[in-house]
Amino acid sequence: MYSWARSFNKGITSIKYTKLLKFRGFFYSLLFVNFGSKTLIMFLVKDDYLPLIREDKLNQITQDSDPLLTKALPASQEEAAGYIRHRYDNDKVFKSVTEVTTDTVPAAAVDDRFYQSTSQFHYVAIADGGTDLADTNSFTQSDSRNPKLVEVLVDIVLYNIHSRINPKSVPTQRKIRYDGDDPEQRGGAIGWLKNVQKGSITPDLPVITDEDGETPQNTESVAYGTSSNTAYGY
Repeated sequence: MYSWARSFNKGITSIKYTKLLKFRGFFYSLLFVNFGSKTLIMFLVKDDYLPLIREDKLNQITQDSDPLLTKALPASQEEAAGYIRHRYDNDKVFKSVTEVTTDTVPAAAVDDRFYQSTSQFHYVAIADGGTDLADTNSFTQSDSRNPKLVEVLVDIVLYNIHSRINPKSVPTQRKIRYDGDDPEQRGGAIGWLKNVQKGSITPDLPVITDEDGETPQNTESVAYGTSSNTAYGY
């Protein structure tokens, strides 16, 4: 190939790479703007962890990085969802919470969840189009998540974060709360999920329904495996 052609191709490649970097930079800037303004949309909020771990300990294992909690949640949520999706409507069960710092929120739809981190109150939309959490015609002060499931998911996230740090040195308390520190995983969060899967525990969660609002007959339990030695790359 002529030298001028090679130079031309390098120039095109350089332009494409520069554009890619600019796009990535734009994407990450949006991500961190969202973190900075506390407009987060996840099933758990940071305050959910505090009943089960002191804030200084939480900051220690996450290296004072809230985004690390956010990155750890999806895999942990999927781990929990795998045990119950045969019977429960996971889109409703794990419907996200929009975390805000003021009473002004994006236009809501019925059943949307919000958490005002300044007042530490949860809200649920009871009408479409509301934008002010103080409007009692549009929102009610309530947490529509199942409290036991919130606790279970917190335990899974904390266990997985400790596993990321050192899988061989997970604190005993975290092991017990994760699966009872039992090779058969009969206790802790995983034990509870297995009992839900088998039907021996029936939590107050929205079940799967068909177009007529009826519960299908094929929602029998399905075995899902999990491993306490899973490595997570966050």
